[in-house]
Amino acid sequence: YCHFTSPIRRYPDLQIHRIIKDSIRGRLKPEKIAWYTEHLDGVAAQSSVAERRAQEAERETDKMKMAEYMSYHLEEIFEGRISGVTDWGIFVELPNTV
Repeated sequence: YCHFTSPIRRYPDLQIHRIIKDSIRGRLKPEKIAWYTEHLDGVAAQSSVAERRAQEAERETDKMKMAEYMSYHLEEIFEGRISGVTDWGIFVELPNTV
C-alpha cells in the first residue's frame, strides 16, 4: 500500500513515484533497494522539517500581510469574530479573512 499526492507538492511523494516507476520497469535491483533503505528515512525526516518550516513561514507571511492591510484602515470600524484570547489581548477575524 502506498499513498501519495502530486509529486510537485512534496519531495517524499516524488521519491515514491520514482520507486514505483523503477519497480514497474524492472529496475528495482538489490543495490537500489539497499540505497533506498539506507537513505529514505533521512530524506523523509529532512523533508518533514522543511515542510514544517515552509508552513510556519506561510503563516507568518499571512499575519504580516494582514497587519499591513489593517495599517491602512486604523480608524475604521469593522464587525468581526473573536478567534482567540491571550493574556495580552485578543485575536479578531473579519469576514474577509483578515
